[in-house]
Amino acid sequence: MKNFKKSWIIVFILMFLLSACSGGAINTATSDEKKEEKELIKIGALLPTTGVYASLGENLLNGMNLYFEENNWEVAGKKLK
Repeated sequence: MKNFKKSWIIVFILMFLLSACSGGAINTATSDEKKEEKELIKIGALLPTTGVYASLGENLLNGMNLYFEENNWEVAGKKLK
């Protein structure tokens, strides 16, 4: 019974330390950077670049670039990155 109580105390202390250390420690952007970040939309595409489907991937990428160039790299009034 004594070991059971010790293990619960250790688990509680570890949970407390993990929650204290993880509370937003990574976000270091300023308010201007946050505003600019909200106005940008990042788009990524996983396309084949080698092998049999390389030409398909190249054509898809060219089509996406053409579409975004025609729309001034904007979607819903927000810039694309």
